[in-house]
Amino acid sequence: MKNIIVCDSNINKKDIEGYKVVIDGYEYLFALLDIPVNKYTDKISDQSVVVRVSAFSCNYRDKGILYNFLKKCKDYNLKESYYYSFLGSEFVGKVIKIGRNVRSFKIGDRVMSDNSYPFKVDGKIGGIVSNYASKRIQIFHESCLIKVPDSMSDIEAAAFSLTASTAHSMVSKSKLKEGDKVLVTSLFSNTSLGCLELLKNISGIKIYGLTTGYKEAQSLSEKFKIQKIFTPDDFYTATNKMNINFNVIIDPFPDIHINYLHSYLNYSSRYISCGMSSHQNEKIDFHKILYSLIVSNSQFIGNCLGLPYDLKAVINEYSHERYKVYVDSVYTGRQISDFINKSFNERHFGKVVYSYE
Repeated sequence: MKNIIVCDSNINKKDIEGYKVVIDGYEYLFALLDIPVNKYTDKISDQSVVVRVSAFSCNYRDKGILYNFLKKCKDYNLKESYYYSFLGSEFVGKVIKIGRNVRSFKIGDRVMSDNSYPFKVDGKIGGIVSNYASKRIQIFHESCLIKVPDSMSDIEAAAFSLTASTAHSMVSKSKLKEGDKVLVTSLFSNTSLGCLELLKNISGIKIYGLTTGYKEAQSLSEKFKIQKIFTPDDFYTATNKMNINFNVIIDPFPDIHINYLHSYLNYSSRYISCGMSSHQNEKIDFHKILYSLIVSNSQFIGNCLGLPYDLKAVINEYSHERYKVYVDSVYTGRQISDFINKSFNERHFGKVVYSYE
């Protein structure tokens, strides 16, 4: 069964059909490898669900996971051993076997990951259920999965759960009220697109955007009812402070933006973030940032993924055609270099999906 893998660059090239891709200056070797399906029946517990993955996608976090794999390969090469790994954080697939106590699924069901955090619906510790979404056959605990609605395609499902649950959790924590001005940064990030999809359905608020791609972002204004789109230069180069303050700032990458956005917080505002960029910023002025938060009585709110309720709520929004899944492109077969480059090296509008079928 074919699996997309990332492998040690020193592996015997005769054994695989490899595709070299450079990400942030580091060369990786990817391949479509035929891996026999091992017997897994002895690994199935009473609440296990075996899934055959049909499509998957990568997220921003996967870049760091790939880099860690590359570092380990260099360490292990000293022992003259070569390794490979799967990749990806989101998937869709079909149930092919279940444990005897599984009640939520049956064989043939289409499923995607339930990355609820900090706890799953059954109270177990939560989080992202797989760092190896490209692996064709996987075994999950029942609470790590959720059914794909009939109206959702496999391609959409492979790009849904992480963005949807994170975005809903962030918007919920915003505690929006009528008259609020909301700034969404990094407009083309998947999380920001998910937040915009939810914000556009909330009446009585004003939405603003921040991006370095000003021209490309103009098409978003009408789609998401954005009042105005800013660039970082609007804040950096302003002779005088702009006459605008935000009640809510939704920012996936505060280490990039908070140095200049903190002074644009209104009283009793909320600055919400779910992560950081891959480039460490050592010039964050914590003294000024904390001062702004204190004197404005504002909150900095961290957000990691979402609760089970968040994912179910967005599935409901999708089912009622109030939430759109943005997919930039779909790749299959030997289009591996194109898939990896589009996922990590090129600008894209929405998720990039690889389909096995």
